[in-house]
Amino acid sequence: MRFCTKCGTKLKENESLCPNCGYDFQSKEYKNNIVDNTQPINKNTATDNSDFPQYENSSVKKSLDSKKLRISIAGIIILVIIIGVYITIGRSMTDPAKLVSRFQSDVSSNNVADLNKILYCTDDRLKIDDKNSGALLLYFKNNPSHLNKTISDLNSEISSSNFRYANNPSQSNFSIINAGKTLLFFPSYKISIKPTFIDIKTSIKDVEFSLDNTKIGKSDTDNFSREFGPFVPGQYKLYASYNGKYTSLNKTYNVDLVNSTNGKVDIDTLTNLNYVKINGDYADAEIFVNNRDSGVKISDASDFGPVSSDMKIYAVTNQNGKKLKSNEYTVSNGDDSINLSFSESKNQLSSMDNQMHDLIYWYTNSFSDAVNYNNFSDVQPYLYPGSDLYNEQQKYIPSTYNNGIKENVVSFNVLSYTMSEDSKSGTVTTEEVYDIINASGQTSTKTFKYNYGFKYNEDKGSYQLTSLTNSK
Repeated sequence: MRFCTKCGTKLKENESLCPNCGYDFQSKEYKNNIVDNTQPINKNTATDNSDFPQYENSSVKKSLDSKKLRISIAGIIILVIIIGVYITIGRSMTDPAKLVSRFQSDVSSNNVADLNKILYCTDDRLKIDDKNSGALLLYFKNNPSHLNKTISDLNSEISSSNFRYANNPSQSNFSIINAGKTLLFFPSYKISIKPTFIDIKTSIKDVEFSLDNTKIGKSDTDNFSREFGPFVPGQYKLYASYNGKYTSLNKTYNVDLVNSTNGKVDIDTLTNLNYVKINGDYADAEIFVNNRDSGVKISDASDFGPVSSDMKIYAVTNQNGKKLKSNEYTVSNGDDSINLSFSESKNQLSSMDNQMHDLIYWYTNSFSDAVNYNNFSDVQPYLYPGSDLYNEQQKYIPSTYNNGIKENVVSFNVLSYTMSEDSKSGTVTTEEVYDIINASGQTSTKTFKYNYGFKYNEDKGSYQLTSLTNSK
């Protein structure tokens, strides 16, 4: 079956001239003698060639418009299909439920690289990098129940009727946020991390702070307070360290930024470090801290420190050549003033004065009796057994007696003495006057200055002399 290629009219077999439009397929021309059978022939106009071609061109135009319409409809259908596929793919790729599943998978497989791509924080100071993502993975690894809760909360957020995919994250540690556009029109959803902070306080300057072995800062003033962060939600260890002139102190604090209030935790560090005012009976007394000389006098210790609890403080002064030590004060947490008293030391000094006086008094008088009667046992209680002076007097007393010499003490005076830190030994300087009677009965008065060594005898419960040398 054949059709006219110009107007679409059905042609008979071997027909070369279209009866409708007059197109001759052999000559490739329109023949004017073909007329529309549906219209009456006007003999006056039948030969007018100007009207007939207009009729033929209108038919052709209708045929062409019909073809173009079909093509346009087909194009529209194809475009609708493409748009539908685009929308379907876009919605699938940006489905927040798939994002949550991806987040859970990354955490389970420790996929830090992919986790960096889907995490987001509205605070630009919190960098989404391997370090922070790694800290998050470590927290979830140590707290698997919190991961389950986080996934459950995110899924609940998606299914909530109030879920609008807003640009502002919720108050929870993890939420879904629209962080931009993808595929031109679709929202780019990410897991938003809530930034958390630590407000660190300390009353002391030069305290260093580290978070999980990473140094984060140092107090540059007394009564220091500063906010550090942001950090990813998690559990951390805050290390505070101080190395000062009188004490060194450090302490570790557990910091929970998951269950923090309003995303911030307050930590007051090294509260047992503080300054104190030191008072005492003697303003020029030197202060000792844990048995070390601080180089500071009581008169200059109105703001002494920093000191820490359990620190031991005392002061030492010399009065009339004699050492006085105050009571030893153990610092307690919260102390702001310390009073160092020398009353016990003064009582001990008075007691020591008496003991030195008594020791020399009984020794000199007993020594005279021992020489005059050749009786070493008279002086023996005042000599430390086995000491140099003990052995010397054992020889001197009988020798002097045998030479007919007698010695009588006229007077003595304790000039000074020193005492060891443990009060177990020391030296005493004396001035002694004796009447010396020789074998001929002649008497001469002589004055001697001696330095004695002495030592405390635990068995006797008293001091005894150990050595004797002439004092210049």
